[in-house]
Amino acid sequence: MFDESLTHWHMISHSFQTHWYHVDLKIRHEDRMISSVEMLKDESKLVEILTQQGSDFVVTCVQVTTPSWMNKSGQWLMEKLIGVSVGFDKNNFAVCVLEVVSGSIYTDAHDPSVTVESLTKIRKIY
Repeated sequence: MFDESLTHWHMISHSFQTHWYHVDLKIRHEDRMISSVEMLKDESKLVEILTQQGSDFVVTCVQVTTPSWMNKSGQWLMEKLIGVSVGFDKNNFAVCVLEVVSGSIYTDAHDPSVTVESLTKIRKIY
């Protein structure tokens, strides 16, 4: 049923130690819904996908892949995402806050003094 021509990529290079999103979708193709996956580089792309949802385009699961410096596990992790917010630190730099199903909360701030509680103008996007 599926052949090599349906593959859109064979390898991805990711030079930065930053998180990214793995989004499972159902997309209408003619008279049926087919599964698809999008790998998104940032929150703006996530918002773009989420706002496209309708009866012909449905997000079924969002996972986040985090580098070890964010998740403190010593390795990259992919976890089911339950929430994403964006706020601003004391220098007015945007900081992403990720909430995963295990209950862990990660930020993409490299400054250890930045905490969720220290952020201002927090806006939930997922």
